[in-house]
This record gives sequence, structure tokens and C-alpha cells, in this order.
Amino acid sequence: MGTRPELVERLKKAVDDAWAQFNAKNPPQLPLFPQTKKAKNKKAKKSPEEIAKEQEMLAQKRQEKLKRKLEHEKRVDEARQRKRLKKEERAKKQSEQIARQKLDKEQRQMCEAFLGFDVRRFEEQVRKKLDPTGGKIVSCSYDTVSKRFRVKFVSSEEASKLTQGITMTKPKSLTFDSDVSILPSPVESRCVMFLYPLSPLHPDKEQAEEWCQSKGMTDSKDSQILAAWIQAALEEFSKHGTVVNIYRERGFMVVNFTAKTAAQKMLKNAKTFNGCGFIHFQTGTPTKLDKRIVDKEHGPKGKVPKKTNGKVGTVKHEN
Repeated sequence: MGTRPELVERLKKAVDDAWAQFNAKNPPQLPLFPQTKKAKNKKAKKSPEEIAKEQEMLAQKRQEKLKRKLEHEKRVDEARQRKRLKKEERAKKQSEQIARQKLDKEQRQMCEAFLGFDVRRFEEQVRKKLDPTGGKIVSCSYDTVSKRFRVKFVSSEEASKLTQGITMTKPKSLTFDSDVSILPSPVESRCVMFLYPLSPLHPDKEQAEEWCQSKGMTDSKDSQILAAWIQAALEEFSKHGTVVNIYRERGFMVVNFTAKTAAQKMLKNAKTFNGCGFIHFQTGTPTKLDKRIVDKEHGPKGKVPKKTNGKVGTVKHEN
């Protein structure tokens, strides 16, 4: 038997002998979870000369990077400068072209005159001549498609009486006495234009509607309201010079004077018109460019203009 320490010693010796016999009969086996430890390579200590050389190389790289950055900024600045000069040159050419076109337009306008034909008055003459009693003709209007006056009778019998016996070889004609008004053509330097106060784009449209209400024209036709504004403009702006004509075109009111000095005087002294401010107040006659400018400045905000064939289109407003 023996004591406890003797027994422990014999047991350890038996275990070691058993493992020795097992290892002698079997090849050595790798552990199930080997733990490989990489040997740490100790960095060699750099000398002061190597440290100084590395710092010099890093400084050189920083200088090269800074140089590349400065060269890039220089190229960007040069490109921006070229773009600005190109834009200025294009704007200069455009302004010169507009001035040249305006001068040509003014020369052409000075060689023109307007002859006005009152269609409504002619319709009244047709009614009186064909229907003195006023009970035969329903309507008489000018057909812009066929370039003729269309007269509608109350019955086919009345129409047949007027056209009876008429053929291409036997035409029938009527003679009327008509007056034609003569007006000089509007000249750019003699005209002053501004946005019509009742235009939907005018910021003082409410004041313009209040003026119409004060004149009792709430339910009047647009032509009657326009005639009232033209009459008010004639009374207001005649103090600046002799007025030849006042009309509305492309949503603008145009005051045509007989002299350039009168137009300049109106531009200098006129401040408001019937309680409304002046929008796009300048000399000349309205163009598509003026219309686009006003639409862009006073139109609905945040609405992208419609593009067609590279050109910006705007919503058309009735004159």
C-alpha cells in the first residue's frame, strides 16, 4: 500500500509511462487549436541622418501637393475668367444687336402710316342698307377666315331675295360711304410703354380694379374698360406733349407722342397712373423680349418656364 505521497508518485509515474508508450506507437499530432505566435520584428532604430532624410522627403511631397493645388486653382480661375469674358462679350453683342435692330425698326417706322377701318361702323351701314326696318338681319360680322362679311337673315327666303340671280358672270355689288382714319406709325423714340394696370401680372391690379369700380365699370366689356383707360391716359399724359395715339399691345399700354422730347419728359416726370405704379416703364414699342422679361420678374414664383427647341416660352396673355 504505502502512504499518500508514495501513491501519488506511483500514479504520476504510471501516467507518464502510459503516455510514453502511446507516443512511441503513434506519430506526434498537432494540437486541435494551435496558437502560433509571430515573432515580433524589432524595428531597427533609425539614425538621425535617416530621420532627417525622411522629413525632407515628406516636406518635398507637401510642397509638390501644394504646388499642384495652386496650379489647379489657377486653371479654375482662368476658366472662370474666360467664361466671364465670353459672357460679357456675348451680352455686348446682344445689346449691340438690339440697338441696331431698334434703329432699323425706327427707320422703318418713320416710313409707315396706319389707315384704320372701323368694322363695327361698316356693319351698321350694311344693316341699314339691307334691312332698313331692322327685322330681316339677325347678325352681321366679319369672317376673318374667308375675308368676307357674313350676313345672317331670319329666314332663307330673305337670303334668297338678296342673292337672287347672282352668278360669277353676273355679279352684284353695293356701294357704301366709309371713313378711314389715318395715324402715323409709332416710332420707338417717340413712344412710352408700360404694363397695362389691369394685367394679371401687375402688382397694383387691385388699385386698378378699384378705379374701374369708381367709374361704374364693374360689369363692362373689356373693350369699354380699355377705352376708359385710354381716355384717362390721354388726359393724364397730354401735359407732357402732343399725343398721337394710345393703344394696347402684348399686354402693354403704349403712348405715342409727336416728338422724342415729350416721351423723355413723360419718363422723367410721370410717377403713377390712376393710383397704379409703372411696370417696365421705358421708351419703345412692346416686343416678345419685353413680354418675357415681365413674365419672369412678375410672374408666378417657382414655376419653371416651358422650354421649346432651346427657347424659353411663356404663357400668352390677351392684349
